[in-house]
Amino acid sequence: MIGAAAIGTGRELLYNLWYLLTALLVFSYLWAWTGIRWVQVQRSTRTTRSQVGKIAEERLAVMNRGPIPKLWLEVRDHSTLPNHRVSRVISPLGGRKTFAWTIQTRCSQRGRFTLGPLTLSSGDPFGLFQKSRQLDEPYTSTIVVYPPTF
Repeated sequence: MIGAAAIGTGRELLYNLWYLLTALLVFSYLWAWTGIRWVQVQRSTRTTRSQVGKIAEERLAVMNRGPIPKLWLEVRDHSTLPNHRVSRVISPLGGRKTFAWTIQTRCSQRGRFTLGPLTLSSGDPFGLFQKSRQLDEPYTSTIVVYPPTF
C-alpha cells in the first residue's frame, strides 16, 4: 500500500517509509531464521526404568553454538509421561552460551512412555515471524514405569 502510494505520488517521504518497512521485514525474517540455527539440545535421562511413586529424572541442556545471541527460545516437549513438565522459554541466550535444567517427575501411572520429541521455536523482536524446528530421532527415548511393590 505504501509502495503504491510512493509510486503514485512520487513523494520522497513515502519512498523512505517504504524502504524502511521493507528493510524491517527482511531484518525480522532473518532474525527469526537465525533464532533456531546453531542451537543444539542435549537430553539425558538418568534411568529408563522407574516405579509408580518414584521420581524419574531428566536433564536438558540448550547450547547456542553461534556468535549471535538468541532473544528467546521455546523448547516444547511432546512426552507422553503424565505430569512431565519439560517445556520452557529461555530468554535471552547469549552467543556460545548454555542453559541447562533438571526435570524431576513423580511417576503416577504404570506403562511405557515416550520422552520427546522436542520442538524448538524462536522469533524476531517485533513478533512478525516465528520459526520452529522439530527435533526427532536423537531427542526421544522411552521410559518404563513398573507397578509399585509392597
